[in-house]
Amino acid sequence: SSAINVTYVLTPKSASGCSGTPYNLVVAVNPTPAPPTIGTITHLNCTTSTGSVVLENLPGGSWTIASTPSTVLTSGSGTTTTISGLSAGIYTFTVTNSNGCPSGFSSTVTIFDNFNTWNGSSWSRGVPPNASMNVIIDAVTPDSPFAADLTACALTINTGVVATVPSGRTLTITNEVTVNGSLTFENNASLVQINNASVNSGSIIYKRSSQPMKRYDFTYWSSP
Repeated sequence: SSAINVTYVLTPKSASGCSGTPYNLVVAVNPTPAPPTIGTITHLNCTTSTGSVVLENLPGGSWTIASTPSTVLTSGSGTTTTISGLSAGIYTFTVTNSNGCPSGFSSTVTIFDNFNTWNGSSWSRGVPPNASMNVIIDAVTPDSPFAADLTACALTINTGVVATVPSGRTLTITNEVTVNGSLTFENNASLVQINNASVNSGSIIYKRSSQPMKRYDFTYWSSP
């Protein structure tokens, strides 16, 4: 919106009460810009340690964007911009237009870290993990997290946890597997690692059942 010109008619008066010649004083009233609209939010994931958010509905001309908490202060132009480098946390944003008028606060933006922890009954993120998340198994009772196939960026079995992957289930892990407790794969269960993860730690148990064998028979086993 454009500025609104407000005209005031001023009539000078002397101490004796005599009036002078009236004159006009024009004051430009600049409108307050609307708060930024929140667009696409990108959370921390398997390949990036920071998140980002797209801000839309920015005022015409130049502007300055600030955040609460005060980790962002950036200037630019255009009706949309991407704020990157955000650590996990909760943010709101304001925009100040070229006339120096600040907007109100945007709606809340939550940047999640990429951890998803199983506590024995539910996931900390409220949804099953995917390939962008680091999975932590903190308990396996009353329920195991391996009732279905599981995909994750990395997997950690916490100390004291005795985890078992049942037959027919597959864990697909992009990067490292860290076993501080115990991790057992039953016959026909599998661990598939996408990358050559030299930072694996701990040990796992793989159980494999052969076909019936006679003396001098043999069978081949290999990595999945």
